[in-house]
Amino acid sequence: MGTACSIYSKVDITDNKQIKFFLSPDETKLVKSSWKMFNKKKEKDTGLWIFNRFFQMHPEFKKLFTEQMTVEDNDLLVDEEKLRHHGNIVMEGLGAAVESLDDSVFLSNVLVTMGESHARHNVKPEMVILLWPAIRDAFNGCLGTDFTTQMSTAWEHVFEYMATKFKEGLRKESKHAR
Repeated sequence: MGTACSIYSKVDITDNKQIKFFLSPDETKLVKSSWKMFNKKKEKDTGLWIFNRFFQMHPEFKKLFTEQMTVEDNDLLVDEEKLRHHGNIVMEGLGAAVESLDDSVFLSNVLVTMGESHARHNVKPEMVILLWPAIRDAFNGCLGTDFTTQMSTAWEHVFEYMATKFKEGLRKESKHAR
């Protein structure tokens, strides 16, 4: 199939089959089946765990999460309830994306809109892909040896697709803001 990175510039955003440039039919099945496994095993605070892991890897991004942080002695501290809520929204969104893998137009529109809304919080396109390792670590921790290399690759392709559309929304909103 080749790598998704090599075809980014060739993706026609009006093409309903665009996700197929990122994800093979077998990978789509693998993502859907692994999402079911993940949902059976995941903890209720998985979204919170993902963002805490993300902040361990990239503490400089805490400042973008002003609604989920408190300031104490000039330090940004996580408001666990608010970050848990945001993490749950992200997990629900990930589930909705999995359910919509067969409808690229719908999924693309949702992701572009999400990107537009995140642009208002100063999220930059190059930041989006940085969340993937924390999500991957959550899958790996939850599924253990069931999280195969093929499964990880399929999910990475899904995330690359989602990030591409999300970044499209960020750029679109940035152009409007100028």
